[in-house]
Amino acid sequence: MSTVTHQTLIESFCSFIEFQADRFKRRVIDPRLRFSMERQLVQSTNISEKFWALYWYSSWKKNQSSDSESQLDVSPRSKQELARSHLIAHLQDPCYWASEKASHYINDLNYCISDCFQLLLSHVDRILTGFKPERGASLKGYAQMAMPTLIRDILRQRQDAELCTNWALLRRVSKRQLNLALQQAGLSEPAIAAHRLAWICYKACYEPSKSSKIKGVTSLEGTTLESMVDLYNQERLSQLLAPTETVTPDQLEQQLTQIATWVRTSLQPPVTSLNASRPSADGLELQDSLSDSEHESLVTQLIVEEDAQQRQQQQADLSQVLQSAIAQFPAASQQLLLAYYQEKLPQREIAHTLNIKQYTVSRRLTRVRESLLEILVHWSKDTMHISLAPDQILSLSTTLEDWLNQHYSLAQTSSNRSPVPDSGSASAGAT
Repeated sequence: MSTVTHQTLIESFCSFIEFQADRFKRRVIDPRLRFSMERQLVQSTNISEKFWALYWYSSWKKNQSSDSESQLDVSPRSKQELARSHLIAHLQDPCYWASEKASHYINDLNYCISDCFQLLLSHVDRILTGFKPERGASLKGYAQMAMPTLIRDILRQRQDAELCTNWALLRRVSKRQLNLALQQAGLSEPAIAAHRLAWICYKACYEPSKSSKIKGVTSLEGTTLESMVDLYNQERLSQLLAPTETVTPDQLEQQLTQIATWVRTSLQPPVTSLNASRPSADGLELQDSLSDSEHESLVTQLIVEEDAQQRQQQQADLSQVLQSAIAQFPAASQQLLLAYYQEKLPQREIAHTLNIKQYTVSRRLTRVRESLLEILVHWSKDTMHISLAPDQILSLSTTLEDWLNQHYSLAQTSSNRSPVPDSGSASAGAT
């Protein structure tokens, strides 16, 4: 691997943005992540940035639930944190630009670009969980499209959490958010079930009046609280595998208050550093216990995936979509494409041949390209389940131009068949 490529990978997976006056200042390379990356690059050379994004993503996903399986072994957890840190470094750029865009519509002056940036990084697991590599999109491309929506959701949730009282927050939180908050609190499954039942009873018995604002609910009426207690004590016998003791109104109120605290913490999570010391580890950091035992198997797996038939089929499908679209164009448009891309005739000569003005040739070519670009954008949305931003569509236009040149060049070399060109560049542009 050349020095330039090596340095590019180091910067992509080991460096973090440093802010100054709420703006980008520079990228700073983390020494421990650099050591980790260089250790992998010794065994794997001439591998693309996309490959390493998939490698670290696979490592993160593989060790995602290992920590719950063995509380004594910190290695799976620390491997996951290492992979997550490499992925966070890789996603610095889309995270920054999503934060910069968010700053234009933030009304609350308490949030600036760096605040949004940190919020996105603290929720990066939502990006990783939503990423589907089998659809062909790159992780960075997916993050670039998903992060603007994510930061809007985060800011809305934080605004709700900040403005709502505990009782109002419990009314607004979804069951999914509640379960996540209870899991993040480190509760056992029986405890989670008991707290969830308390929340369900609260939702069932308390309905704010239409005239009151839900964010301003500050207390519960005595009769409402008693109804919750009666319902909880009745349902716990059938709904809980390990029934709890009967509760009093004060106990249930305290339980609900604690649930609200956990939910609020879940909506406003702290950012944990990979360099944080491990509990009872004499000051050792999470990365100090990392091993390479899984490296070879993951690399082998990813190399196989790079050559998988599904990816090749997706590229062939993309070419087929464009070729089918061209085949349905009017004869005049097809003739124009052949003259310009296959015969390589200049627009002036095409205009002379067709006895029309040169600007007419230019306009017709533009309309044909725009039609193909629109088809390609719809294909990306329907097949790859992604919606392209304006700057990505502009980049895709360049990719389409490359595909047209390649397609008609290959078509010129064979008069008896229409080969399917390698549309790897078009696939990359669509992602």
